[in-house]
Amino acid sequence: MTQIHADLPDKAFDPAPDTLIRRSVDTMSGKMPTELSMADPRGTVITEWFIPGTEPREPDDVHVKAAVCTESGKLITEYCPTTLIEERILQSVQSLTSPYLNKQLWQSCSRCRRQSCLYLSR
Repeated sequence: MTQIHADLPDKAFDPAPDTLIRRSVDTMSGKMPTELSMADPRGTVITEWFIPGTEPREPDDVHVKAAVCTESGKLITEYCPTTLIEERILQSVQSLTSPYLNKQLWQSCSRCRRQSCLYLSR
């Protein structure tokens, strides 16, 4: 695009109309960002324009802080050594509406060898 527009003068865009408002939104939930939303390393918070009255009013309920095994990337169990535990910001399982949410997500942790660790996206 830079080459195509190389010989054209810069053009200013019209400012947003006064009838719109800017608000931050969490892209995972479509709701107002919380501290956990802001801490998500994937950068799930964006700024959007809204018609007044249509902006998100509820806080994000998708992000959770959880203890994770650093070796497996799964939720800890009572068998995980404390030296391998780390807190991370994750997407809650209840928020997943994918038809692919099934027993395939339950995998054995290589450290504790139990079917009680759940892999969550991060």
